[in-house]
Amino acid sequence: MSLIIAKREGTKIYIVGDTKLTNYPTDLHPGQMVSSPNDGVVKVIVINPHICICFAGDLEGVDDVIRLCRGIGSDLSRIQKELLSFNKSTNGKTEFILAVSFHPFYKIFEIKNHQLLEATSSWIGSRDGFSEFQRYWTSFRATQPTMGMDYHMKESLKKVIESSIEPSVDGFVIAVNNENRFFDYGSRIEMYILPQVLPPGFSTIGHGTAQQGGYSVHFFPSNDKFTILAIHILQGKFGVIYKPRDGGLLWPEVVSNVNEAEFSRITESRFGVRRLVSTPML
Repeated sequence: MSLIIAKREGTKIYIVGDTKLTNYPTDLHPGQMVSSPNDGVVKVIVINPHICICFAGDLEGVDDVIRLCRGIGSDLSRIQKELLSFNKSTNGKTEFILAVSFHPFYKIFEIKNHQLLEATSSWIGSRDGFSEFQRYWTSFRATQPTMGMDYHMKESLKKVIESSIEPSVDGFVIAVNNENRFFDYGSRIEMYILPQVLPPGFSTIGHGTAQQGGYSVHFFPSNDKFTILAIHILQGKFGVIYKPRDGGLLWPEVVSNVNEAEFSRITESRFGVRRLVSTPML
């Protein structure tokens, strides 16, 4: 089922979603229940700098409707019509969020239950997962009020995934916002570090091994058409390149046995996508 959440604060729109697929067309993938990166898909899709479409529910046919919406471009009324028609054709089993960022037009539309409604906050997918998200969201807003909306949403969804309370919500947290005036996946590094104390009491900071529970995930910048999303996982020594099949959804290609530098060379040579390298402060 998965979980996608979108929120608007003034002119800013923030969206987070997971990547796990739990509902395949049975004739193509009988009995499939997956959480492997190789079998996930990006459900928060930047169609162009001004339009982002998210989906949850049945997968069958979604590739086609996303491909169609990419071709439509910026004709909002046509995109709304296509998404609502698809929701009705699945008897409400596939739901959408449509986010729009045309200055001065900043809107979120929720397409589910055979209706298209405008909202300042929307969710689609797992009701139980959303209840857990709200619990973490309220806690983060209360305990870390100086952190922004983007942080609170990513951390709340990550907690839902890590808790395993809702098994249908899993995979990577994919985040999109329009803080740069257009929708973008952006780039970020997520780390869970394990401080180590060495005699005579000096502390060192290390990544920590997978067995110890440490992790480091690097989300590369997207390409200029928002059709490539690359992620490297340090401890797993692999990368995932999400790219569209014939203009549809972003599907994964896993590149195994590579460190981050090797993965960066692959993404740059094939797609022109390279990691951001920080400059040391002197």
